[in-house]
Amino acid sequence: FRSAIRQRRGGVAAIALVIMLIHLGIDIDALYPPVVLLMASLAGLVVASRDSRPSTNRVTTLNLSLALIVVITLSMSWLATDKQYQNGKIYQENGEFALAATSYADAQKGLMYNPDAITAAGILNYTQAFEVKGDERQQKLEAALNDANRAIKEDARDAQHHFLKARVLRAQGQQAAAVASYQQALRLDPYNHPDYYLDLADLYLIQKQPARAQQLLTVAINQYDAATIVNRSTVASFKSQVIQLYLMRARSEGDQGDTVAALRDVAIANALSR
Repeated sequence: FRSAIRQRRGGVAAIALVIMLIHLGIDIDALYPPVVLLMASLAGLVVASRDSRPSTNRVTTLNLSLALIVVITLSMSWLATDKQYQNGKIYQENGEFALAATSYADAQKGLMYNPDAITAAGILNYTQAFEVKGDERQQKLEAALNDANRAIKEDARDAQHHFLKARVLRAQGQQAAAVASYQQALRLDPYNHPDYYLDLADLYLIQKQPARAQQLLTVAINQYDAATIVNRSTVASFKSQVIQLYLMRARSEGDQGDTVAALRDVAIANALSR
């Protein structure tokens, strides 16, 4: 009888595991980490149901029970902090910056949370820095830099954390360090963010390095062809950023005295904007 119950429990866990695999195949969102943890627990239940040794099964059941408690705790922590993170983004979009800052801070208090919440707080500090002056601006920039460094420590392979750090360093006048952070962001994600190329190329132009800017912009332009622009049409800023790539390359070409190439890129930008 117990064997039948165990097998039935394993069968239910197996079905749930298959359903979750299908879900992950079509919809990966902010709940991804807790879902993976839950899948691991379900897989453990399936394995335990196939072990008919009573003593082993009791130990396995105890271990799985403890594991399930940990999984549920971490999952609830992730869900609660993600809700605060999403609330913060809504508050920021509505211009309620104090509430956004509070929500981002609350999103970092759980046992398990999304490091993007740290970067979101950093972006808010960076944005607000340009609305104030003097010491207050420097304090906001320093807070944004601390947020970027913390986010990098949590998830060093996420390019957006390095991009935030680059922008803050640039605003602080640390151009060489900013270039290094921009380059790291592009190494980690060279395909999805034209603004990474635009920011770094603009800094090269400020540093009187138009040839270097042109080379970087050409790399970006070559991968954002017409088909890519169509495929990314749902991203509101994507096409306008590609247009800016051509215009900035025209600027770099003009700085080098290549008027023909500059006019050609301006013409391409105008055609894309129609």
